[in-house]
Amino acid sequence: MSTVYGTDYQINRKSGATYYGLGGTPYDITLDPDATIVTEVGCGEGSRTIAAQKITEVRPKISWNMNVRKLQDYILNNAMISGEGAVPSHDLAVKIGTEYHLLTGCKVNTCKLTIRQKETVKAAIEVLAKDRSAGSSWTFAKATENAMWKNALTTLSIGGSSVTNWSEAEMGVDNKVIQESLGTDIKPTEIGEREAIYSGYILRTVNAATLVPDVISGTQKTVIITLTDNQTVPVAKTFTFANANLKTSRVNVRGLEIVWERIEWEAKGLVVS
Repeated sequence: MSTVYGTDYQINRKSGATYYGLGGTPYDITLDPDATIVTEVGCGEGSRTIAAQKITEVRPKISWNMNVRKLQDYILNNAMISGEGAVPSHDLAVKIGTEYHLLTGCKVNTCKLTIRQKETVKAAIEVLAKDRSAGSSWTFAKATENAMWKNALTTLSIGGSSVTNWSEAEMGVDNKVIQESLGTDIKPTEIGEREAIYSGYILRTVNAATLVPDVISGTQKTVIITLTDNQTVPVAKTFTFANANLKTSRVNVRGLEIVWERIEWEAKGLVVS
């Protein structure tokens, strides 16, 4: 496993001879072969004798965090996918230090977007691949737009009620991508996905009613989040998570007459408009 903290790393989506940026500045890149080593001890050959040992499977994956500058095209077209079985396969060119890697047959497994009061909008992305081969240097394509901050969040509502006193919000998808090794190859032969789960949370302060009654009664709510990016012509995208199931926890702050409430939610579907 290789983890790098610094400036000497690059990731681009590769299509033919063309390279595309990811819409932000990647950092904390981790490239993991995820190998499975199987050891068998032979019967009757002595308790400390290894009869067989072999790497039986490798499942290449890469993850990174990113300061988000624009939602298009990688996050919208490759990660936050609404259609079941529609996660697109793509290739990634990766530079880590002096190493160049080409990951092919990639699919985004998880993507989380986090908005906080005093930070840029962050994305945490994990990608599973079918294969890894040696890459080569290329002209790196990077996002040049300004980073997105908390004012990028222009709509945040639960059940039609606007949430204005938030301190942190997150939304994401788990595409349930799987890698299958078949035949004699130790690398994945097939890569696909199961039914996705969409989730997130909101941390807010409240001085009146919380969502505790709705949670106890099992009332589903629609969560709506709108983000506007920093392209020359800003692009606003609304993420609608209908029929979300809610969980909530709360902490009273003594002497301030306020309550911190963490609202977690899960939904089965997503509509991006």
